[in-house]
Amino acid sequence: MGFDHIDGIEQLTGHLELMNRDPHPAPVTGVFAAGRIRPPARTLASERGSPCVAVDYGALRELGSPDDRLF
Repeated sequence: MGFDHIDGIEQLTGHLELMNRDPHPAPVTGVFAAGRIRPPARTLASERGSPCVAVDYGALRELGSPDDRLF
C-alpha cells in the first residue's frame, strides 16, 4: 500500500525545507495529496503549513482528454 501517511508528510516537509534553503525559488510550499488522508496526517500537515487534498485517482484515469489526465 505504499508508505504511511505520516511518512508522506515527513517526506514532503523534508523536500520543502531543502528547496527553501535556496533563496531563488523560496518560498516554496507544498500540498499533500492522497486517495485517502488519515486524520493524524491531516493534523500534522496542517501544523506544518501544508494543506491536504484527497484525490479521486479513478476519476483522473477516466478524464476524456489525454491532456487532462494525470496518468
